[in-house]
Amino acid sequence: MNHGTKQRWLCGLAATAVLGTFGVSQATASGRAPAAQSLPALPPRTAAVGSQPSISGDGQFVVYAASPGDPSDDRASSAWFRDLLSGFSIELTVPSTGVRPGETVTPVISADGCTAVVVTEMALDLFRDDDSGSRWDVYSLTLPQCTLDPATWTPTDWTIVSERSTEAANNAVPGSPPAVSGSGSVIAYVHQFSSTETALTTITITDLTVLPETAGRTTRMLGTPNAAPETTYRYHGLRDPAMSDDGTLITYTSDATSAIQTPGWAVGPAEGQYATSAVYIWDRANPANVVVAATSATADGQSGHSSVSSSGQLIAFESSASNLVANTRSVSCDVTCSSQVYLLDRTTKIITLVSGLPATSTTPALAGDSDSIDPVVSADGSTVVFVSRSQNLFPISSGAGGSSVEGDIVSASTAGGSLRRLSVLPDGSAPAPALNSSPALSGNARVVVFETLAGLVYGPDAISAQLNPVAAVDTDPTRQIVTVIEPTNVTIADLDVGTVSIGFLGPEWFVKLINLGNSSFTPASIVSSNPQFALSGAPASTCFVGVPLAPGQECRIALTMTPTAAGPVTGTLTIAEVGYLGSTITAKLTGAGGDPLLNPAVAGGRWPQFAVGQNGESKTFNVLNVGFVPVTVAAVKIIGPNAGDFTLVGSDCKSAPFGVGSSCSIEVVFTPTENGHRTATVRVSTPEGFYTSILLDGDAFYATSVIASSPTVIAGSQIVIGGTGFSPNSTVTLLWADGAGASYTAQTNEVGQFLQTITVSRAERTGPRQLVAQTASGEHGSIDVSVLPRQRPIAVNSPLFPRP
Repeated sequence: MNHGTKQRWLCGLAATAVLGTFGVSQATASGRAPAAQSLPALPPRTAAVGSQPSISGDGQFVVYAASPGDPSDDRASSAWFRDLLSGFSIELTVPSTGVRPGETVTPVISADGCTAVVVTEMALDLFRDDDSGSRWDVYSLTLPQCTLDPATWTPTDWTIVSERSTEAANNAVPGSPPAVSGSGSVIAYVHQFSSTETALTTITITDLTVLPETAGRTTRMLGTPNAAPETTYRYHGLRDPAMSDDGTLITYTSDATSAIQTPGWAVGPAEGQYATSAVYIWDRANPANVVVAATSATADGQSGHSSVSSSGQLIAFESSASNLVANTRSVSCDVTCSSQVYLLDRTTKIITLVSGLPATSTTPALAGDSDSIDPVVSADGSTVVFVSRSQNLFPISSGAGGSSVEGDIVSASTAGGSLRRLSVLPDGSAPAPALNSSPALSGNARVVVFETLAGLVYGPDAISAQLNPVAAVDTDPTRQIVTVIEPTNVTIADLDVGTVSIGFLGPEWFVKLINLGNSSFTPASIVSSNPQFALSGAPASTCFVGVPLAPGQECRIALTMTPTAAGPVTGTLTIAEVGYLGSTITAKLTGAGGDPLLNPAVAGGRWPQFAVGQNGESKTFNVLNVGFVPVTVAAVKIIGPNAGDFTLVGSDCKSAPFGVGSSCSIEVVFTPTENGHRTATVRVSTPEGFYTSILLDGDAFYATSVIASSPTVIAGSQIVIGGTGFSPNSTVTLLWADGAGASYTAQTNEVGQFLQTITVSRAERTGPRQLVAQTASGEHGSIDVSVLPRQRPIAVNSPLFPRP
């Protein structure tokens, strides 16, 4: 590591420390929190040469496989480490004197970002690795940010994981990524079943906190048969381990009967074919516990490739079984069932379909029409990301992928949110070529990385090119790693509690923290800047430090005010994350000390989701006279960031004074003018300046519509496409739903309408087609259009030429 590289690395660590202390971004009370700014800034999508990515829990650190940095090194694959904040990259497995060069594959990083684990041919520990014969072994390494002196760190202090007694086992299986606990201390890896059954695999767990040659250092996976199979079926063995953060819960794929006390080998659909595999769970907290199948014992298909949330509660897996979830239709099962992605909740024992469209009141859930595979669930359990070759999950098709393991990269919320395609072009709308695989994601799903054969469409790797020219050398342009940053998008309303008696504790008010984004938001602190505004604990508050707020969820923060003097009281409520891409959101707190005369019967009201421009139902709120004399109301106003979305349609509060203990009413209608979460406040004040407030909020969406000037168009001619209900002043991309043919763009006006004339290519595929209009924010509509073949001109002397 040269001096300049070290300086860049140390600057990156310093920046991390500063950002972790102070937070890196802010969202206003009514706005979106932007993505945290790194130094230099990281684009939303970047591509870097490499493959097989693995990412730390906070999303800052990535390990991956790529060609060696030395052009004279003829190895095909080496392990690399990269800091996404600073752009610092370094090769981890460089040959040294006395060590034969060899390939290194499937690097994995622990959730805390401190440990890298690799499968390698190189003897990185010459004391215990003989560096001869078949020499694939598993090694671990402490990464520089977790050492006492990063400036002097070099990637040499490797610890062997795949050991037999005091020597290397030399039996690891390349291409099978190890499973690593959150701290990197427990590692499960795939290796040969025996020296004679080298094509059959099993799994061993190594606990690095236990000294070598000590009981408990290595443990063979529970559920492994004692002997090799003696049947006419074919077998893979035990493979694909995944692990909870504490290393106690392990899932794996097995074609043995691993759930019984004395495991044997399973059978398959026919002799000579592979035996049926299933996903199994071993809770190591109870060493005598029998392995439990994650999928039904009566499942009618194969299952495998599991992923585990941090706590071990949620398990994502793929399966070709058709009977795991009731009320589900699979088009592919009309012939042969394709693999789908499922999620098991170990607490409720419920399995749900992830790779499909949800059921409605009249139709069953619809599974993808082709394979969905390789799922990974985020540590907080909020998100599952997977590879899909299905063509019926999105309005626009990306077309068939390359190999059977490549397709779209799809994200799904475990709370039942809609599917999102992450592998899109820079316009944020059009699908990228379906040549993507091997997804990995950070603990809160804010950073997603995956491998692609179409790296050029995602844009250049600006950070590598600027900070580490060697890493940016295009030595293997066929495989690249794409990094996708999901910005924070949480919102909270300002709170005005009105007038409260001086020196007395006021009523409890609530303000909602709502996650409108696609990644979890985890508060590290919830603080009021003014002690006169005090935070209430549970059960009044449901937002807690250290507890993730998943996408689509909301929690409430309860506050009270105890004014110390007459007059206005102000403060700021700050909810902040820490670490890489952490964000901060604030709400303005307002009140006054005095003699309270008014209080609302309820603190606020919320409307369900309505289309932009649509009138929602009216809501009536009562305001109580809590004083000792009749009260006169001077003004009833709607104020706040989205006051124009709420209309006061009736009130009897100003008609006459109302007596002690009685109330007046206020009627409000919600008519959203933009999409998203909308907030405002009703302020009711007296002539003396005393007042009370009612919080208003609702959600809105754009209801789009697309029309065409004709239901048909001749290839090579023009057609006019119009749209309404889109976001104002935005770019709309027009694409054919089948993914073929040209794309077009249109621009909406200030009310979300567009009218665009497009020229259909002469080479456009003919027949019934569907044209989809879509924005980068996900609004879309479609229209059926038949493309007719271009008519050839008929010569005058042709007998087909029409004559009078």
